[in-house]
Amino acid sequence: MTEGTYTLFKKPNGYWYYWTYDRHGKRFQKSTGKKTKSAANIVAAERLKDGTLLTFRQAQPSTLFSEYTKDFYIYDRCPYIQGRLLRGFSYSVRQAKNNRYYLEEYILPYFRNDIIEDITIGKINRWLIELPGKADISNKTANNILTLVRQIFDKAVEDGLIQRSPAQKVKPLSKTADSKRRVAFTRDQVKKIITGWNNNIARTASILAAQTGMRSGEIRALQQDQIHKTYIEVNASYNNDDDGRKCTKSGYSRFVPITEELYKLIQEINSGGLYVFSFNGESAVAAGYFDRLLKKRMDELGIVPAEGTLLSFHSFRHYFNSRLIAAGVQGEKIRAVIGHEDESMTEHYAHLEPEDLAIIREVQKGSIA
Repeated sequence: MTEGTYTLFKKPNGYWYYWTYDRHGKRFQKSTGKKTKSAANIVAAERLKDGTLLTFRQAQPSTLFSEYTKDFYIYDRCPYIQGRLLRGFSYSVRQAKNNRYYLEEYILPYFRNDIIEDITIGKINRWLIELPGKADISNKTANNILTLVRQIFDKAVEDGLIQRSPAQKVKPLSKTADSKRRVAFTRDQVKKIITGWNNNIARTASILAAQTGMRSGEIRALQQDQIHKTYIEVNASYNNDDDGRKCTKSGYSRFVPITEELYKLIQEINSGGLYVFSFNGESAVAAGYFDRLLKKRMDELGIVPAEGTLLSFHSFRHYFNSRLIAAGVQGEKIRAVIGHEDESMTEHYAHLEPEDLAIIREVQKGSIA
């Protein structure tokens, strides 16, 4: 086909449509509003004759996905966020920053140069299926990122760029059957990662996780009054959705012993403000910050997880747990240190005796030596 021609086709709704190309070779479709082919042909021929065959779209030039999303999730410039706020919904600056990170890290690299009107269900589905393996993230995280893609395309529908969102028909991945199994780092991998790492915040967070089993959200949520010379009171966390600083995943506080050396490392990067791991003291580092820098570090070192497995910041928690088990620390004492997700296990928590603390600190010292 060339510019100025058209082809008729019938949709399941019973109406006839035509599709045609513009002068740039881009294909468009439009309903004739007729249920017979002959009547539809008359409508299309008249539009061709009077030059209105493409009028309904010519006023809207093709829009690159990167151009359309240039302000998305930038708090004070994003129309989507401002629209939610005006309708009475809450949307924090932190939530916007985290979603902007996901957009730049996981969505734009795949769709950046695509015309938003041309992105199909199939392309979004292929992106979603490939995402966990390429980005080393869980299916659950991939589904959360799919939610952002849906928000973007819903806004494009609202703005009149497209007639319907291709993302709404993309089915999420299974939450119970992630494509990769999370595993622990080895001792050699931990030593390689922390040796010579010039990002002190990420390095210290990694050492802290490897020596205490603390989760990423718990480390991000650390405030000054939780840090003591011989222990850390773990009483809050940020979850993956970052909907605010909340209690720990288990719902209970715990006291984690630390060595003198670890305390000094923490003080070296301490922001001096409200939050310990922070660039301004007033807010914690963004969600995904530790994982992003850890992945970059692993790539530099050539650390590749075995097939079918996933290494992430959470792998430090698995690593410390395995070290405690190897040292003969009993299960209930391990749960007292690293925390347990099952609240029914809290009644079995044991108080740590002096000899337990001595064993744990020996494990901590040996974990990165």
